[in-house]
Amino acid sequence: MNRHSYYSVSFRDGDAELFLIVNVIYEYQNWMTIDETLFCVIVFVLIFLRGARKVVSYICVLSEEIQMLEGGDLTHPIIVKGTDELGRLVRGLDAMRLAFRAQRDAEPRLCSTTSP
Repeated sequence: MNRHSYYSVSFRDGDAELFLIVNVIYEYQNWMTIDETLFCVIVFVLIFLRGARKVVSYICVLSEEIQMLEGGDLTHPIIVKGTDELGRLVRGLDAMRLAFRAQRDAEPRLCSTTSP
């Protein structure tokens, strides 16, 4: 959609006619580009926050399970989710829990066999 405007302009050496064409669609395209960019940024942030919330909630669950381990409850298994870095870390923590439990269970037998 174009708007046309005619103007008469007077100069020292004579008059001239000025013909202006304004492309209104270009202005709408600029606004649409800004709106689309803003929409994409908002969608990205929402998706990012949703993913981050899942990771943070899993970390909170792990924190509670580690507190159980600190209290001495080595029978409670640690929930392992995923195969990413956090999942590998939790798998290692659970393996450490099992090793401590095996060591704790083996200690009374060692003490009873070494007594005279």
